[in-house]
Amino acid sequence: MTTLLYLLVDIGAVAAGIAAVLAIARAGWSPRAEALGVLALSGAAALFIFATSEPQARFGDFRDAYYLGGVAALRGPEAFGALFDQGVHGWVNLPIVAYLFAPFALLPARESAFVFSLLGLIPVALAWHLLSRLAGLEGRDRWLLLFLFAVSGPLHYSVKEANTSHMVLAGLAGGLLLLRAGRHVAAGLLLGAMAVIKLPLLLFGVAFVLRRNWRAAFGFALLCGSAGLLSLAVFGLDLHLLWYERCVRQFASNPLGAFNVQSIPALLIRVVEGPSVLRDWDAREIASTQRLAGSVLTGLLYLAALIACARRAPEPPRESSAAAHERTDIEYLLVICLAVIGSPLSWSHYYAWLLMPIAFLLGPHFLLRGTAAGQRMVWVAIFLITPTVLLLEIPNPTLMAAYNAIGVSHLMFGGLLLFALLVRARARLGMAVPPLSRVEGRAGAPARS
Repeated sequence: MTTLLYLLVDIGAVAAGIAAVLAIARAGWSPRAEALGVLALSGAAALFIFATSEPQARFGDFRDAYYLGGVAALRGPEAFGALFDQGVHGWVNLPIVAYLFAPFALLPARESAFVFSLLGLIPVALAWHLLSRLAGLEGRDRWLLLFLFAVSGPLHYSVKEANTSHMVLAGLAGGLLLLRAGRHVAAGLLLGAMAVIKLPLLLFGVAFVLRRNWRAAFGFALLCGSAGLLSLAVFGLDLHLLWYERCVRQFASNPLGAFNVQSIPALLIRVVEGPSVLRDWDAREIASTQRLAGSVLTGLLYLAALIACARRAPEPPRESSAAAHERTDIEYLLVICLAVIGSPLSWSHYYAWLLMPIAFLLGPHFLLRGTAAGQRMVWVAIFLITPTVLLLEIPNPTLMAAYNAIGVSHLMFGGLLLFALLVRARARLGMAVPPLSRVEGRAGAPARS
């Protein structure tokens, strides 16, 4: 079966599965039968996606990066230099993070990858539970979100690579839950931990400062700062300068054009360079005009978010706790979207985080729920983000050229559409949210850290 046929079958299966979930919800089955039916459907769909999606070799990220990072942590600082030389195929996290994987390095690589992958399914289930609760999903919508988890191409890509992106999704959901409960320092600590693991999430620290949520900013800075200082104390300054140069700076200045990098700079590289870059995972030197174009386009996203979040209504009535929380939710989701689509090195598995805004856009109380056009756009975004991660082979040369240049970035276009929907929703609220530290809990309890 060709990759194009796989994709068509996948999209058809997703559409049929969604229709089946809706039919089950309308059938009047008992709650137990309804749950079993959706679980069976989701399990079958998940097995198909897992079997057909990229990468064909399983656990690559774990074997090449996390496992070897754990081995290097046990051996000492001198072992990291060779890992940094491997670029994206080696260790790219802050060196101290490697100690999280040191226990896995005590096992043989194959068995360790299997254990790590099984453990990684626990936070995925937790993320679905938390997002259902946060978005107020019940009945049909709750099962619909479960099915979208089961068929999410980016989530499967992360699981199949044995990456950590799908695990971080649970941390993102937990961060919003803590903010809603008024536990801002704890939220900052949790999101700081997620940012140490996935650097694009450092954007949360900026957001907390801009919103003058000093307690969350303190927790965030405390965790990130402690991790950085501990890493410096253990591994030394020279190794960190090497890490910054090889694993951060070079990819920000000279991005990748590979098909599984879904960022604006990657799109520009693919348009200019053509299909030769689609399986090239080395940093590429790009023209200054191309770098400027990527920076301007990314900057416009940040500007749009800032303008929407700063917009004020002509009349400033006292807002309800529910309205304040809706503002907090939308801004939180905007940060996640920006972290995904605004990063110069945004991998396909980062798009698993967009299951969080999707959950809210499915919810019965979200601002866009009542508009037909908004709901249609939500589903367009879902079908752009959900397909299995594949590099297609299309017989028609013209279509193949268009796909290589533009179509391969479908995840990014889906993320941009979600971002636009969230910007519109935040702008329609019409009044800037007060600092998060002043917002009461959803149940009306005073904010506390």
